[in-house]
Amino acid sequence: MRLLRKVNLVLALLGIGLGFTHFFIKGVQVPLYVSFAYLSIIFLLWGIQQVKDKQLKSGYFYIVVAVFMSMSLIW
Repeated sequence: MRLLRKVNLVLALLGIGLGFTHFFIKGVQVPLYVSFAYLSIIFLLWGIQQVKDKQLKSGYFYIVVAVFMSMSLIW
């Protein structure tokens, strides 16, 4: 479970860094499908972490959101 927290932290810091770079230094051109893939992975991992921490409602909510975002990538 420690590894999952570290992975989530690294992904969150990566997102914050990219957002900071985009808004304050230069515009980062990221395709829309990459953004959806990144967010669906983050939501899925957060959901798994929440379920492991026995916070079932929010965990399953994150997993459902990740599934819907993944479906938007497919179609």
